[in-house]
Amino acid sequence: MDVHKSSLLAIFDAKQRLEVPLFQRQYVWNEDQHWVPLWEDIERKFVEALDGRKDAPNHFLGAMVLDQKQTPTGHVVVRQVIDGQQRLTTLQIFLAAYRDFCRKQGCDALAGECQKFLLNTGMMADQDVDRFKVWPTQLDRQQFSDVILAGSRDEVLKRYPQRKQRYARKPDPRPRMVEAYLFFFEQIKQFFLGENDDMPMGANSPIATRADECFQTLRNGLMVVVIDLHKDDDPQVIFETLNARGEPLLPADLLRNYIFLRAGRDKLDIEVVYKRYWSRFDDEFWREEVKQGRLIRPRSDLFMQHFLASRQGQDIPIKHLYVEYRH
Repeated sequence: MDVHKSSLLAIFDAKQRLEVPLFQRQYVWNEDQHWVPLWEDIERKFVEALDGRKDAPNHFLGAMVLDQKQTPTGHVVVRQVIDGQQRLTTLQIFLAAYRDFCRKQGCDALAGECQKFLLNTGMMADQDVDRFKVWPTQLDRQQFSDVILAGSRDEVLKRYPQRKQRYARKPDPRPRMVEAYLFFFEQIKQFFLGENDDMPMGANSPIATRADECFQTLRNGLMVVVIDLHKDDDPQVIFETLNARGEPLLPADLLRNYIFLRAGRDKLDIEVVYKRYWSRFDDEFWREEVKQGRLIRPRSDLFMQHFLASRQGQDIPIKHLYVEYRH
């Protein structure tokens, strides 16, 4: 494998599509654990930029593991995201919010600059897919494309109006990516326009100047480590090793990754296999935790535990589900 440091926007600069494999889990990041810490990191760099601290050290956002994928002639180059898909997707959503805020403030040139890091341009064999810099798993594609293509906060809200069930205390949550977009848009708005009677930092400078200064720190001050795999590297082993940290993976997530990686190696049509055999397991119903005896586990864990126990004729501890399946 090759390991190199890259600025955040350099990853999105090339004409390529960073594709999240179908077998990886859906977008799971949330406000408290992920969006707030990410925004705090970005906001700190924005403050340094507006404060004139050009010599401030770069901020490291994490690692991305990418694998080459054979691409038909005429198509945009595709690289599979083995690790870092949640971060990559969130950063694209953040850029969409930044673009739309700039456009709303009349900073059209800067909004157009942001657009270059969200969508590919030029000749493409499959315009509907190849234009995206990042392409998530199947169940996330509609909400992701809506966020990237809507072009304004108002349009996003129009496509995803707030709904409330009868007798419910709170409105139904919007899809996670939509909520992420709205969260970042609000944080960006407060940073540049201020909140209530509080003046924003650098209020004496035009907003276009401040927004451009902060965009330059996105370009130069936020860094990631990119790990490019070679064909003899095992993406499954790397995936499992790296995901021993961060948002815990359910046994179902590990099993899905293992099954569909093997299906791809066997030259099966992964889209067809997924729709026929797995798509229903990606419903939120299976991730909900339920109680069984002293155990409180996602339904998917309990289902697989019983299924494997019935096939093997012996009790299978929950924590050994993935190991037992592979054996």
